Amino acid sequence: MANETITKLRTRGITGLLFIVVVLALLLYSKYTAALFLAIICVTCSFEYTNITRRQVKDPTFNLSFIAGIAPLITSFIKPEIFEDYGLYFLIGSTFITLIFAFSSILTSIRTNHHLLGPLLIFFYIGVPIACISSLLIFIPDSYEYYTLIGLMFFLWASDTGSYVVGRLIGKTPFHKRISPNKTLEGWLGGIPFVLLFAYLLHLVFNDFSLIQWMVLGLIVWFVGSMGDLFESTIKRQFDIKDSGKGLPGHGGFLDRFDSFLLAAPVYTLIIYLAYNF
Repeated sequence: MANETITKLRTRGITGLLFIVVVLALLLYSKYTAALFLAIICVTCSFEYTNITRRQVKDPTFNLSFIAGIAPLITSFIKPEIFEDYGLYFLIGSTFITLIFAFSSILTSIRTNHHLLGPLLIFFYIGVPIACISSLLIFIPDSYEYYTLIGLMFFLWASDTGSYVVGRLIGKTPFHKRISPNKTLEGWLGGIPFVLLFAYLLHLVFNDFSLIQWMVLGLIVWFVGSMGDLFESTIKRQFDIKDSGKGLPGHGGFLDRFDSFLLAAPVYTLIIYLAYNF
């Protein structure tokens, strides 16, 4: 049993390290590799969501969900002018709709009918936000400022790490028994000091934002990202599965790895874009 646990931890650690190296390389190399990173998130998460919901929905036309997930990003590449003119409004609308849906799922025990809402949910939850982030942070600006997405990823990693470490050490109080019984309030709050530490480090390296601005951004990512984690857990619990897939050994699937990103990134992007343009 002990050897099995060590093996799992080793696998998780190796996958996590490789994951971080690949993500940073894609974000740092060029705006095109950064766009590739977002495209990978869009395609893999859309595929996994569709695959999960097929457990409930046997209708072959439910492939519409996958199409709804990737269509906005493809459109943003083919017709970039659409997102240049209306991307901000698309992002505001999709973020508002997704946040309402997410918090409704977290705070109530209502089960979602994925046969009726699946294509709409994936369209607003994955498709439109990823397309808007690609346009507003990567292609529309005169130059791609890689530190914006780097900062987002570091905040998410810091929040996850802090929550995991503190939860393992002192976690006792259940955070949300119905959705995620293993998560604790102490672990959730434990993400805060880690996020604030990285806000300070980001301020030292990238001083386009003040320390207070980085800290506020970090706390927003911590809170909304943790809600994204719970939101994905509601989907998995409805279909009685532990992981969304097996694409990342030791971590589950891509949707498991990017659940916080999918809810936090649109909010983060809105703040960054508005700070630069208004």
